[in-house]
Amino acid sequence: MTGHDALLWLGMRANRLLRPLGLRLSRSPGPADRRRARLMQRYGIDTVIDIGANTGQYATLLRDCGYTGKIQSYEPLPSAFSQLRSRAASDPLWTPVNQAVGEKAETVIMHVAANSVSSSILSVGELHRQAAPDSGSVAEIMVQSTTLDAILTPLAGSSIMVKADTQGFELPILKRAGNLLSSVRLIEIEMSLVELYQGQALFREVDGFLLARRFELKSIEEGFFDVATGELLQIDAIYGDTSRSSHSDVQTNHHVSGSDAL
Repeated sequence: MTGHDALLWLGMRANRLLRPLGLRLSRSPGPADRRRARLMQRYGIDTVIDIGANTGQYATLLRDCGYTGKIQSYEPLPSAFSQLRSRAASDPLWTPVNQAVGEKAETVIMHVAANSVSSSILSVGELHRQAAPDSGSVAEIMVQSTTLDAILTPLAGSSIMVKADTQGFELPILKRAGNLLSSVRLIEIEMSLVELYQGQALFREVDGFLLARRFELKSIEEGFFDVATGELLQIDAIYGDTSRSSHSDVQTNHHVSGSDAL
């Protein structure tokens, strides 16, 4: 769970209370949000694959920042998906999918965290529980999973951005894409600096994997940290396909409005 995820989750809880009054909270885009919008505009993004959508925090943020293109949001938890589906109902270009994304198309065990956003296919580690007690597992459920290659195959010709926030399971998801990862222009990914989930890949391994596939680090934002020690535990990073990073490849993107992207 990143810092902005937690803030957005609290904001959405507040909006549930404000909805009967016809009111809605919306935060102003921060520096990292503005960088993302500029990168999406530069790379001509028209389709976003939102993996680990929870209740729709990320997609809502993209819309608040002016993105008007397609969004596919994948969320396996029934309770979170119910809220995600409600939020997407009035947006014809936002498609919610009640599935996990994993290594295989199969039924998998999901460890459900008390705070929902820390839920994962992997078991939460002790360091995570110490830094965020509500990240501990309260239940295990069986969910259906699909794979990133299956998602990307029908999107040939689209300008794709993949966002992966799956609590330690990001690298196996990217690896399953195989050669189809070359069809992706931007990747936004949550990475841990220390082991927060048992057996997860850490920053250096994920970074090395992406660099070897011609994705270059374009933006970075601090995420989850230990309040007691001040230690940074997670970061959010955006990687861009270097084969499309030259000035000659800059596109006019009508799916990110110029005023909101600045």
